[in-house]
Amino acid sequence: MQAIRFLLVCLLFYSCEESTYKVEKRAKFEADSLFLIEYQSILKEQDSICTLRKQASLKTMVDSIVDIRKKEIIQLQKGL
Repeated sequence: MQAIRFLLVCLLFYSCEESTYKVEKRAKFEADSLFLIEYQSILKEQDSICTLRKQASLKTMVDSIVDIRKKEIIQLQKGL
């Protein structure tokens, strides 16, 4: 995140000067590179969060099913 802020500050300084094609091309390349790095990092973090949420919800669902089945077994035992 700080890298993006640094890039924006650098771009602000470049915008004060007369821009040339080389500077614009290099700045675009650097911005694209930084974006891809941050994007890949965000994707990994998102995948981790999704995995944790799935595991937590799966445990809750399994526990609920087990509770329902236990109640059914108790009801069947009472009926016998």
